[in-house]
Amino acid sequence: MIEHSVIQVASGSRRVAKPKYGVADLPLPIGSNYMNRWRKQYRQTLMSWAGTHLDPFGTNSLLMEDVIRDIWSLVFSNIDIDMRGGRKKNLEVITALVSRLLNMFPCIVFASSHTHVSLVTS
Repeated sequence: MIEHSVIQVASGSRRVAKPKYGVADLPLPIGSNYMNRWRKQYRQTLMSWAGTHLDPFGTNSLLMEDVIRDIWSLVFSNIDIDMRGGRKKNLEVITALVSRLLNMFPCIVFASSHTHVSLVTS
């Protein structure tokens, strides 16, 4: 799966186009190990955090910088989120990706709950 770097989304309105970030924009060193940790550990930890709330489908509104930082520190303890591109940009990139994941949370829960279906016949 290849995700391209920042893409400016143009629109016909007067609103300023927000950049659309991909995993290539994460403040991670080059190497598949880091991307695997993002996909398998960071995303899973984020979903586990969302699942601890009464309304896991509404956790985007609860997403704060400290949540992003805490999960980052847990998964990427050797990578300072304030380095490699600057704190503000890094948090913007991670927040955008995390928000997109949380918006997909109902789909992810539904898909994972239907992966182990067994047919019982009498």
